[in-house]
Amino acid sequence: MKKFIAVLLGALMLFSLAAMTACKKESGETLNEAGYYEGNLEIRIVKAGYGVQWLYDIVDAYEKEYPGATAHITETSDRDSIAARVRSSANDSDIVVSVDSMFNNQADGYFYDLSNVFDSVQDGYDKPLRERMNQSIRKYFETEDGKIYQMPWQTGYQGFLYNKTVLDDLFGEKGYTLPRTTTELNELCARVWSESNQQVYPVSMTTQESYLQNVFHGLWYQYSGERRDYYFQGYYPQQNEDGTVTYVASKTKEDLDKTFSDPGREKALEALYSLCVSVELGGYAHDESNYMTFQEAQKAFIGYGYGSNPKKCAFMVNGDWFYKEMEDECIEKNADIRFMKMPILSAVTETLETENVSEETLRSVVDAVDANEPWSASLGVSENDYRRISTLRYTALVTGDDHVIVVPRLNKNGTRFNLVEQFLKFLVSDEAQALFVMDQRGLNMPYGFNTDGFSFNTFTDSVKEVTGDNYNMITYNDKYPFIYAGGISDVGYAESMFFKKEETAKQLLDRFKTRNLNRADTFLKLVV
Repeated sequence: MKKFIAVLLGALMLFSLAAMTACKKESGETLNEAGYYEGNLEIRIVKAGYGVQWLYDIVDAYEKEYPGATAHITETSDRDSIAARVRSSANDSDIVVSVDSMFNNQADGYFYDLSNVFDSVQDGYDKPLRERMNQSIRKYFETEDGKIYQMPWQTGYQGFLYNKTVLDDLFGEKGYTLPRTTTELNELCARVWSESNQQVYPVSMTTQESYLQNVFHGLWYQYSGERRDYYFQGYYPQQNEDGTVTYVASKTKEDLDKTFSDPGREKALEALYSLCVSVELGGYAHDESNYMTFQEAQKAFIGYGYGSNPKKCAFMVNGDWFYKEMEDECIEKNADIRFMKMPILSAVTETLETENVSEETLRSVVDAVDANEPWSASLGVSENDYRRISTLRYTALVTGDDHVIVVPRLNKNGTRFNLVEQFLKFLVSDEAQALFVMDQRGLNMPYGFNTDGFSFNTFTDSVKEVTGDNYNMITYNDKYPFIYAGGISDVGYAESMFFKKEETAKQLLDRFKTRNLNRADTFLKLVV
């Protein structure tokens, strides 16, 4: 903690000492007598939810650490142009900071290998970056031959937020338990609506923008496990005579039908269905969800109400960028917004090796996991099941798979790769990481920078709690070309279909499966 505070104090001094933008100099790089490289880097960044100030702060510190080495930042709000730029010989950026998947471009060979950065050891550490980073993220980006071409610059945890202020006012601080399972989540939503005399909406959302997938994918993974991962490659499970399962590449329309028929998708959507149905129709969603923008839904969740409707809200699906976006509003309304741990899909009991596990037993097991208790037979599940539930409790969809830094091979100014490596190695140093953490109100890059013992705010503290020591990352798996054929992972703004009960979870998924099977030839060409 003392080391971290010292780094923070040093970083704070930098704020008052430096200009926020670097001066643009002539291209080229030169190794000086001090043993580091001088020259200018061109960095292009997409300005989105996490902002860009963190990069200016790190560049400023970098230029002080390496006099004569500079970096010029270009901001853009056109996220679509970034992917096209790295494929163009007119590209003038040495480093690109993106907020979208870059696997198509990686597959086509447009990026430099960054393995030297990941194999480097920063001051204060005894192992390379590759080993100290979040290992599920490493596994996602590392190729079969051990190379890494994309550098994630944030984690992007996504899940259920709750308004603790609202729940405490309604039930008392000890009058409720945060949901351990999806069944318990639905029960608490019913209780919120009933015991508030219909004055507190259980869920704030908008049908105009789909955030349901932020939790859908995590719940789907809980049920299906590796079958979900193979789904994105166009594979289906084949039962062997010895009881084992082999995943086989789809070669026919009938094979694809088996791929698309993964029951985990329906189980996950069914668990979320009532959260999206209007309270007028017996669900738990804000009855003006059809009219609110996402920003307005966030404000309603914080406590502003919507229009002439002053009712407050208890839960919302969102990402860890929420507080940075809405900090002023949270402070103004004195709203204590936090993440809760991912509830365990109640239907997971159908997939455990222990038979006939009840909802009550599942909740008790989750309590034991949260208390970090060792497994015992008295818990009512096998040791394997206990380990699995423990992993699932810290598994969630993240955006770290597409918020990435890449180094384009095409550059009209030539390659300054020594300068690039020098900057990226500094980016993951304690000094740079501290600057990122401060700008992000306590959120961290996935590179093992220790913030234990230091509290920024209750929101960030809750992010640390739900991710644990080394959470398991779930992604949209955009690394597979099969996905790009038509968004087969998409549940297609289920909120708008569920809100007025226009479709059930099964009807929605059947419609998507029919659409995809009608395009079977397109998909089959892209099976990995």
